[in-house]
Amino acid sequence: QTTQRRQARRARRAGVTRGDVGVERAVCLVVRAAAWAFGSAGGELREVVDDRRRVEAALLESVRTPDAYLTEIASHLLVAGGKRLRPMFSVVASQVAGAPATDDAVQGGIACELVHLGSLYHDDVMDEAPLRRGVESANNRWNNTVAILTGDYLFAKTSALLADLGPEA
Repeated sequence: QTTQRRQARRARRAGVTRGDVGVERAVCLVVRAAAWAFGSAGGELREVVDDRRRVEAALLESVRTPDAYLTEIASHLLVAGGKRLRPMFSVVASQVAGAPATDDAVQGGIACELVHLGSLYHDDVMDEAPLRRGVESANNRWNNTVAILTGDYLFAKTSALLADLGPEA
């Protein structure tokens, strides 16, 4: 339990919220399992706090546009939070051999998260959901057309990200 307290203190100092600590632990377990399974070098594994910050910053940057209205709508569910397991698994997978995560690995994870996010905008329209992640759903705050077009925008943004990564992605 002492180790858990130390990890929690370190996470708080790094600006990670209480909910994020559970996600960080889950990702650390995945990293440890991958390192063991693939015979990576033993010893201490990289902390994931910096990688989570990197993913968060890249996610917000990926939906920023010159149009403030579109940026607000596209980032609405992003700023509401989430576990970010998809991009973190991409980052973790890129580190299995012991090297730090590349920008391409982060962008690949961002593409996965944007597909998921776009599907949430569409799903809320289909379910007529009033809330998503504890905030008003996009279809409830704006309207169904705006929510559907925002989901479509996120899918298009994903296509552009993957095109930039090239055929290996």
